[in-house]
Amino acid sequence: MVVPYPRMPKNVVGRWLWIGLSSAIVLAFLALSVALIVSAIALSNPSNSADRPNGGELLLSIAMLLACLLGTALFTWILADGLRTITRERAEQRRLESSIRETRARIEQLRDRRR
Repeated sequence: MVVPYPRMPKNVVGRWLWIGLSSAIVLAFLALSVALIVSAIALSNPSNSADRPNGGELLLSIAMLLACLLGTALFTWILADGLRTITRERAEQRRLESSIRETRARIEQLRDRRR
């Protein structure tokens, strides 16, 4: 399985790929977690007593479920951190653009006063 790196790339295409890959991994871990929950429920309610699982099978299912939930939480955190980074950078860019506009307006006012 390919794992996205925790730092988001600077170019636009790299960011979209990073977001898509992180989202796909989160969804894969989530789907596997749901499948393991359904499987554990099916194992704990056998149709007859001969199919009753032993403790090792249930323990292994629970361990895999916890690992999948941990993976889901980890990659969701990485994805959310990346999206926060994008939001922060866009807000900073808007602030800089408005500051540049205000500075240009002040320069124009000073030029008009000189004339």
